[in-house]
Amino acid sequence: MKCSKGCWIFCILVLLCFLAIPLHIGTFRIRIPPRMAEELFKNFTKKYNISYPNPKEFQKRFGIFRTTLEDILRLNMAHNSTVHFGITPYSDLTPAEFAALHLNKNMSHIVAARLKGIQENPPVNINSTMKINNIKYEFTNNNDYDRYPSFYKPKLLNKNINFTPLKVDWRKENALRPVRLQGKCGACYAFSVIEMIEAALSINKNLTKTLSVQQMIDCAENGNDGCGGGDSCLLLQWLVENQIKIRTEREYPRSEDGMNQTCHVLLDDSAFGLESYQIFDYTCSSFIGNEIALLEIIANYGPVVAAVNATPWQHILSGIIQHECDSSAVDVNHAVLIVGYDRSGPIPHYIIQNTWGDQFAENGFVRVAIGNNTCGIATQIALAQVEK
Repeated sequence: MKCSKGCWIFCILVLLCFLAIPLHIGTFRIRIPPRMAEELFKNFTKKYNISYPNPKEFQKRFGIFRTTLEDILRLNMAHNSTVHFGITPYSDLTPAEFAALHLNKNMSHIVAARLKGIQENPPVNINSTMKINNIKYEFTNNNDYDRYPSFYKPKLLNKNINFTPLKVDWRKENALRPVRLQGKCGACYAFSVIEMIEAALSINKNLTKTLSVQQMIDCAENGNDGCGGGDSCLLLQWLVENQIKIRTEREYPRSEDGMNQTCHVLLDDSAFGLESYQIFDYTCSSFIGNEIALLEIIANYGPVVAAVNATPWQHILSGIIQHECDSSAVDVNHAVLIVGYDRSGPIPHYIIQNTWGDQFAENGFVRVAIGNNTCGIATQIALAQVEK
């Protein structure tokens, strides 16, 4: 039986959207037949267990979904792209809705202000530490020793820091907790910081602990606003300067709706024998133009928190992000955890643990190209010390 043109289009769309196969076609626009879009939308709502409160909302989301399908086709037509785009849990959201629900628009202002402060008030000694907007900032250069955060240098004295492995993947060392889902709570900064501390406890103390993100959401001060947004460096500063004891998730669980609630941690409740952990130092570093040093930190220290521009990530299924987002500090809007890298293939890349659930992209992870500050990934890197 000969397959009609519509039949081939349907087959291609299914492969594109569900099997992550990229589609490269000419410049003409394919109009998606309503029946085909309806079937794909039905599969989408079933796969991600999505329902709508009324028929009006259903039709609104279906209309957005049809537009998303056209966007996906256009994105996959880019011949220089190494990313496969398709249907994700966020395919019924407009770009503006996605940004409002899952990105942090205020982060870019905070990070850009810090970088501007550095440019306008450069340190006398480039290897020094100074405070920009009350945040401790490390300055890095190509000197093997001075490129590292000050609290980390003693641990490196017995290491060959001139050697950086081709591959590092802290997932294979069981240093990470399962991928979390931040949902509609815009506290990516809190999720990523807690995940970094969990990894540090595993690597440095051989402790497998699931710590409380909710405590950070509810209690963190210093300019942080719970699910309304915040900043990884501001959170780390608050933790260190106030000697905050971080509870486990069992003792301070996630709220039922995943949003803010009243902080219920006493200033000093150690008398109750509650399990808690503390960080003793932190640093926020910029590795723009010096990503080899960032690779060495990841290899020798462990996972680190990065600020990134995740605007183009809404429809990503798989592949390596190279050209899809710019490197400007004014566009960073999301905090993620860099858990490794791979320089062995034709496209060296970082391995990123996201906080959009394990149904996003590659089981909750994305890959971002190394070099050129792709997606702003080297703009602001946060580290924490879990040992005195």
